[in-house]
Amino acid sequence: MKDLCLHGLDEDLTIGKIEGFENEIGMVFPQCFKDFYLKANGGYPQSDIYTAPFAITSFGNLLLIRLEECELYGSIYFSNHDLFDEENHQFTISKICDSFEEFISQLEEE
Repeated sequence: MKDLCLHGLDEDLTIGKIEGFENEIGMVFPQCFKDFYLKANGGYPQSDIYTAPFAITSFGNLLLIRLEECELYGSIYFSNHDLFDEENHQFTISKICDSFEEFISQLEEE
């Protein structure tokens, strides 16, 4: 399942509550749907991601480290200056590693 930093979560949901609702409606939810609700009951994704640049690629794109305190803290992102999001006035960023240590371990000399 995709990692999300969610805010505004409702009270904890249990598998028992989900199964009770399934029995009530006479249908069963897919397991991935249940897993998502167990983790993110009522939450919403944060629209802003707080990052800091730490390197520039040879093509002028930025490498960023995520600084907001959530389960994605320390993740590494690639900011593509060729893909500017006009609607939100920001560059498109893509997660490339879960940590700075993972990023460093993947570097290779040319």
